[in-house]
Amino acid sequence: MKRIAGITCLAAGIGLLAWMGFDYFFLAWLLGTHVFPEAGILPWVRGFGSALVSIPGGIAIGLITAGVFLKTGRSDKEAD
Repeated sequence: MKRIAGITCLAAGIGLLAWMGFDYFFLAWLLGTHVFPEAGILPWVRGFGSALVSIPGGIAIGLITAGVFLKTGRSDKEAD
């Protein structure tokens, strides 16, 4: 049961992180192409780093961490 929960947490966390990355960089590409063409890529990458410490980024990282612990953790029955 813990393994299924771990895989579910991993999938949800990776999915949320992938969605955040796609959404952020797609909008950055649109703004960089049409609104701020002189900005360059470095401010957008730094901005994504800031987005990782936002609430959705924290949830995604927390889900991934919980999934790893649930998937690799051994129960008392398995330890015997």
